[in-house]
Amino acid sequence: MVRIALLFPQKGFFEAAFETFAEHNQFQHDFETVTEEYVLEEVVTPGSQFDPEVIGTYDVVISRGITAELFRRQFQQPPLVEIPVAGNDLVRSMEQLRRQVGDKLIAIVGAHNMLYGAEELAEIVGMRVRCYERHSDSDWASAVDEALDDGCEALLGGVETCAYAQRRGLPCALLRTGKEALWQAYTEAKKMVQVQMIEQRKSLRLRTIFDYTYEGILEIGVDGSLMSFNHTACSTLGLCPSDEGKSAAACIPAGPFQELLLSARTCENTLVPYGPLKLAVSKSRLENKGCVWGYIITFQDVTRLQQMEKSIRKQLHAHGYEAKHTFTDILGGSPQLRRVIALAKQYAGTDLDVLITGPSGTGKELFAQSIHNQSDRRNQPFVAINCAALHENLLESELFGYVEGAFTGASKGGKTGLFEQAHGGTIFLDEVAEISTALQCKLLRVLQEREIMRLGDNRIIPIDIRVIAATNKNLFQYVKEGRFREDLYYRLDVLRVQLPSLNERSGDIPILAQHFIDAYAAHYQPGAGAMQLTEDACALLEQIHWHGNIRQLKNICLRTVVTCRQRHIGARALAEVLGDAGVGTAPDASASLPEPSGGTATTPPAADSEAQRIRHALERCGYRREAAASLLGISRSTLWKKMKALQINEK
Repeated sequence: MVRIALLFPQKGFFEAAFETFAEHNQFQHDFETVTEEYVLEEVVTPGSQFDPEVIGTYDVVISRGITAELFRRQFQQPPLVEIPVAGNDLVRSMEQLRRQVGDKLIAIVGAHNMLYGAEELAEIVGMRVRCYERHSDSDWASAVDEALDDGCEALLGGVETCAYAQRRGLPCALLRTGKEALWQAYTEAKKMVQVQMIEQRKSLRLRTIFDYTYEGILEIGVDGSLMSFNHTACSTLGLCPSDEGKSAAACIPAGPFQELLLSARTCENTLVPYGPLKLAVSKSRLENKGCVWGYIITFQDVTRLQQMEKSIRKQLHAHGYEAKHTFTDILGGSPQLRRVIALAKQYAGTDLDVLITGPSGTGKELFAQSIHNQSDRRNQPFVAINCAALHENLLESELFGYVEGAFTGASKGGKTGLFEQAHGGTIFLDEVAEISTALQCKLLRVLQEREIMRLGDNRIIPIDIRVIAATNKNLFQYVKEGRFREDLYYRLDVLRVQLPSLNERSGDIPILAQHFIDAYAAHYQPGAGAMQLTEDACALLEQIHWHGNIRQLKNICLRTVVTCRQRHIGARALAEVLGDAGVGTAPDASASLPEPSGGTATTPPAADSEAQRIRHALERCGYRREAAASLLGISRSTLWKKMKALQINEK
């Protein structure tokens, strides 16, 4: 709420003041940036008796004449808006007095701004006036006496002046303020508050930045005085708020830092000793139109910087466990891909464990990160580990952590395992089929009980994690061969996402290839312009058997960008890049087909060739291509292409 004080020695002096103010509040469009409510209050202070406690509660003061002059002499805050004596107010008051006294000599008594132009106006309207200027709150009597001595027969003035004139028997009238002048004063008062609030907020923002920055900041005058400084400067240099305005020579110990402050030279990131500290100091001039009026010195404690860097590195390591990708990063629009994405999104809405299967290079971690970022755990850690990349003992210590002295070479203080670091979030176990049988037993307990025990410890630590596992192996076949625990298999295989190979979604190949080429061209050939695959090049890519799937395609695109110089890449240029990659047989679509969760094998028995497997699937499905394709784990269009290539006829 914005409080405005209407200050005058007599209550109700300003006619229609509150009515005009209410009208003015209806037109706030000029004050949109200040949303506070405006209120007007009348403050009566006889003479020059201003109460600082009362005055200090207002945001702006409106007054007139000698009262305004006296207030200005005594206070700098709150700001004052002085009501102008408009020409129409002056003429109106003179005309009112002339109707009472006729064509007599009229004295006008008041402050300088009330009298300015009065004689010229009187001459225009055909009246005789003489002006008497007041300079203090007690000279009204002498002004009236002087007017009487000069032969004045009537008087215009303020409250006290008119009261004394009446006691002297002199006809008088108050010099009134009309609605026009009040309206102008209200407008100026609100604008003043508006500017004041904007400046206060700006000052507060700057002061907050000034005080809470890690750098120490000093403002030094050209005379060497400490104009201002922030909290960091206080704590580092041993200053106190009362030192503001004092000489830097008296507050800063003698030495290289004091010499730099008091000199006229500037510097940037210069190491300067200050007692036991080493400061990285920068100094620049404050100047305007060639006139230097001070210096800004910023500095940082180098020792503290080193400590901060160490702390930040720890935080970055701790916060490095985050998923960067979402489903929007998965490119392609083939039906096979859309079905898998829809299923993965549906799984993301649950908190159940997920098993992602599919050939190598199909983007299993991309799906794992997307599921995490779509889940309720999105703001928690995403910890990923490749189980095939570490030796059994090292993998166990990484997953479960260890206490100090657990084994030879164990770090002092022990180590937090990845399961603990994933607490509240998701852990992604890539290549889970490669975990040893012994470690599988411990992993089973984690999945069952959601608790772990560090190596060398006897304390159980509960954890809240979601497990997403991935493999390119046939886990069910591993179970049958005794290479993977059956109970762990069914613990992992709660929800399954089977990713299609790149050839099963061949329609996405041109989209992916162009995306990779655009990305690599921007990085390796910046400014050279876009590289575009032609239609025949895209057709060639769709004919290749991508044994390495998307990973292989990315490598081919990278090789293309690095070796090709033309902007439009045709089939011939692409074939040169492909080399042996463009030659090969169709991948075995059923070789990596996982068994269903129920444990009953539905894939055809081992066959001597891909043609035999396809014929067997067709026979089992009554030569219904859609069912046979589903049984083989490939799309209907892929099955049709294989049948055509292998000359398999429908019966």
